[in-house]
Amino acid sequence: MELKLDAKLMKAVNGLMLFAIAIIYMATSITKLVPQLAEKDASTIGWLPGLFLLFGACALCYGWFIDGKKDCVLATRAGFYVMLAIAFFANKAVACDSLFLMMWAMMEGALLLLDGFKAKEAKANLWEALVGFGALVIVLAFIALLVINETYYVNKMIDAAKADKEIDTIKMTFEGVVFLFVALGNIFPMCADYLPKCELKLKK
Repeated sequence: MELKLDAKLMKAVNGLMLFAIAIIYMATSITKLVPQLAEKDASTIGWLPGLFLLFGACALCYGWFIDGKKDCVLATRAGFYVMLAIAFFANKAVACDSLFLMMWAMMEGALLLLDGFKAKEAKANLWEALVGFGALVIVLAFIALLVINETYYVNKMIDAAKADKEIDTIKMTFEGVVFLFVALGNIFPMCADYLPKCELKLKK
């Protein structure tokens, strides 16, 4: 197997960085990410999502450069990731804000859909899966915005002390799952080149 250094590979590297962020959200409680919620003298890892975002931004920027500076979406995403990383470093609570994270996930899902339709025009292998990843991310993020937030506020009114930590941790796990699919959508185009060629045909 030969790996070609191109924009597609750099998108896959960015996908690995997003995968790492998803794992952090899925495996870590909110008190480990936000210093204000941590116990006294407890160590926090709220800087990790920002660090992985910076690595992802570097990968996207390099991919844009390798691509001959043609794809402005890569450069725009890289710039957005840098600003987002700075926000994460400056205020750790931003990295755990459900509304902000799910709006970001919806944007990533829309970009996956766009990449999927571009892959269809280029007759790329398994472009349908890329479209599926994008649609799934948008649907899950929308569910998170409507259902998870509503459940959070209902539980908070019933038992505020319990809701503050337990419900926040559940929300973060769900948000981690959403970003897991975002990561897989970024990695998949690279893997599709090494999978058997197949086409989806509708029976008339």
